[in-house]
Amino acid sequence: MSGQEAQNLVVVDIEATCWRAEDDPALAAVQRNECEIIEIGAVRLAPTVAPFRAVVRPRRHPTLSAFCTELTGLQQPEVDAGQPFPAALEAFLSWCGGDEQLVLASWGAFDHAQLLRDAGRYRRPAPRWTHLNIKRRFSAVARARGARRGGWMSLRAALRWLDLDFVGRQHSSVDDARNAARVLDWVLRNQDG
Repeated sequence: MSGQEAQNLVVVDIEATCWRAEDDPALAAVQRNECEIIEIGAVRLAPTVAPFRAVVRPRRHPTLSAFCTELTGLQQPEVDAGQPFPAALEAFLSWCGGDEQLVLASWGAFDHAQLLRDAGRYRRPAPRWTHLNIKRRFSAVARARGARRGGWMSLRAALRWLDLDFVGRQHSSVDDARNAARVLDWVLRNQDG
């Protein structure tokens, strides 16, 4: 990755509405189609700047499930006071410096896909960034170094494999983005050698 690409590299993590089958079987069964972003967190590898965080107010299913609150730590009043998705996306892209030459990295494909899905729901143009799947890149490099399960590791397991502790609260978008950035940093330093 060139220096220019590294300057346009943002690691993002999103949290979305979610349901357990025992709490709401109908919504849990169609979760991928019904979930909406409720938090966007992002960090840059370089240059180091303050992280981005936006709480987003969902419109399809505005009431968080107990499971979602437990998982993400987000409380209903915080989400009720959140920004509508279009405003949050605009703020995020502004923080990124636009999307034209942006490399958006995430642990797996869900975050990228959900951002595109929600943009479409609000009839916003599809962002023009290039997606980098950290999990896939880590898998390739880790397997080359002897990992047996590199492709199926959770973020926490990848950090353990690297002898790193998870820092912060899991399923907090900024903390997840920071930890994913730590794995990506290792990948970028080890992918060619």
